[in-house]
Amino acid sequence: MKKLLVAGFCLAAWSGAPALAADMPLKAPPLVVPATNWSGFYLGIVAGGEIAQTSTDFVFADIPGLAGTPTRVSPDGSGGLIGAEAGYNYQIGKFVGGFEGDVDYARISGQGTSISPNGFFMAPTQQKINLYGTVRGRVGFLATPDLLLFATGGAAFADLSMTTAFVPTGILGGNCINSSCGNGAVSASKVGSTIGAGLEYALSNRMSVKAEYLYVDFGHTSTVFPITLAVSTMAATSSYQEHIVRAGLNFKLGAP
Repeated sequence: MKKLLVAGFCLAAWSGAPALAADMPLKAPPLVVPATNWSGFYLGIVAGGEIAQTSTDFVFADIPGLAGTPTRVSPDGSGGLIGAEAGYNYQIGKFVGGFEGDVDYARISGQGTSISPNGFFMAPTQQKINLYGTVRGRVGFLATPDLLLFATGGAAFADLSMTTAFVPTGILGGNCINSSCGNGAVSASKVGSTIGAGLEYALSNRMSVKAEYLYVDFGHTSTVFPITLAVSTMAATSSYQEHIVRAGLNFKLGAP
């Protein structure tokens, strides 16, 4: 009798096991995060600040260093910037190469005044860097799958302007009626060069943030303007460089 009871109990337990197993919740498969893939086109925005290093040199009557000529003036300026960018990356292992272009709005303006060595004349001068942009190559190394360290360089372009005047300081009571005077101005679109470096961090396969530094040299502008009463001219040659520090937010196109 005992044997029959034991056998019946075991049979009941075995027959209920499948139902019990069916009622148990299934364990969810582990979440697989895809590895960061840097290859592809992207669009982005940038913002930051810049310091302009500008200068203007004067030559009177085609004779450098002539008495009465104002010395070099450096109307440096600084300000903020905002812009848009687009580019393409191609990843090979831990290396990433590609190209990037940007257009930025800044309107950096600086003012300064130089005085001639004899103290009789001065040249109040203003230089501006307005809309500008760059077209650059980029090459970098992945310090981690999500962190790219890169160097960059290429061409830069900008709308530049300079205005100046040649006027007496008033030490001897001179003015533009009884003394030599003149005004000069130039506006030009110039192409120069840029080089820099930065880092970029992938928040996901679709989005990344970056910080970078760029040194930009836009080259020179020149103008020649007449000087009254002197029956001669003044030449003004201006240079334009910038140090740029900015951050960016990029969105990769077609990323999963």
